[in-house]
Amino acid sequence: MVHDGKEIDEFLSPFRGSKSSARSNNGSPEKVLIFSQFLEHIHVIEQQLTVAGNKFVGMYSPMHSVNKVKSLATFQYEEDCMALLMDGSAALGLDMSFVTHVFLMEPIWDKR
Repeated sequence: MVHDGKEIDEFLSPFRGSKSSARSNNGSPEKVLIFSQFLEHIHVIEQQLTVAGNKFVGMYSPMHSVNKVKSLATFQYEEDCMALLMDGSAALGLDMSFVTHVFLMEPIWDKR
């Protein structure tokens, strides 16, 4: 599947222009969790976030576990880091109670 970035641009539209100053109703920074099961799709989203000037981190299968932990800490504790992109390999057991928005880019298949 080829993506031209249009659908990615649509879900990012509420965050345009706000970047690090975006705040949720309780005053905490907006945090966006984006799941995709396809690494190619994650890379397209990364490009769109970069073009938009939004700081983000990733957690996906080719990354070493130490880098995944660093990415999670950056996402959780740095206010200007608005998005975490991840595939299903890193999701089990994470506390994401601080996340304000979750986007599933395609249905995640149950492998059982």
